[in-house]
Amino acid sequence: MAIFHKTLQHHEDTTEKRDISQEDIEFLKKLQLEMNTQDTTGTADPRFWVIKGSERVINNEDPDELCLQVDGSTVTSTTEETVKYLNDNILPDCNIDRGCKIETGYTWDFKLTYTEDGEEEYEDLSTQEVNEFLANNGHDDTMIIGISIRPFMYPNTMFLTEKEAREHLKRNYYHYSEDAHTYCMVAWRSPEVEKLWKILRETKWDCKDKELESHEEKYILHYCISLMQELVGCFEEWYRWVHGENAIEELSEEERFCYNMSYFHIVQELFLFRTSHSGGTSTRAKCRQFGVDSSENVEFKFSEEEDG
Repeated sequence: MAIFHKTLQHHEDTTEKRDISQEDIEFLKKLQLEMNTQDTTGTADPRFWVIKGSERVINNEDPDELCLQVDGSTVTSTTEETVKYLNDNILPDCNIDRGCKIETGYTWDFKLTYTEDGEEEYEDLSTQEVNEFLANNGHDDTMIIGISIRPFMYPNTMFLTEKEAREHLKRNYYHYSEDAHTYCMVAWRSPEVEKLWKILRETKWDCKDKELESHEEKYILHYCISLMQELVGCFEEWYRWVHGENAIEELSEEERFCYNMSYFHIVQELFLFRTSHSGGTSTRAKCRQFGVDSSENVEFKFSEEEDG
């Protein structure tokens, strides 16, 4: 029966969000191209790659190799190396003057050959019997152990493309077994992965309308002021149309339309209103960025004389 741990908890999403950048889009396009053109290796969708290798585990029941340990350290990695080590380093020290030689056995694990009464004799020995032989001849710190070589899927490896998996293995080969290689797998019955995988492979990342080029903010400021002054001019024309050609000239100085607005107020309303930095310090700094004096006023008024 499946076990479900009671650790599935959620917390507030505090990750700061941002708009997708052109750099993000270029990355997604390259990733998409690699995902859509790489070899599928006959693996179903959605596929991903891991690093697969092998691991050596002690197995005295049905071993792949018989290795030798001396003082707890493994000094051989194959049965062939173990036989050579025993003949070169162990048997000559066993004080046996019978020309002993050990070999890999056919029926048993090992075959011990020696001379007895001028004739060559041999014995078939199990690994346990060789270990007893070693212990009885002054090498109780030496032991043969069985090793099995098993396929091993390395944890914490997951790649969307084989290319990245290979590059990772080239950079970090020393963390893996000598036979480590990239291995393709399928995210079986994982709807979220399948949906994400389809988005990465099928979305037209260029479909987003490209933003039209616009002026820098400091130019927008000056254009907005010009636009407001133009609007006052239109109001002046309307006033003349309603009240007569010389209506404005007939107005006293106090009666003529005139309105003052500071750069501070214009910049704050136009660029910083309802932002987290709409205070006075930020507004004055923004004015300096635009090259205007925050305390200076911009005057919007009727012309003092009729245009000729």
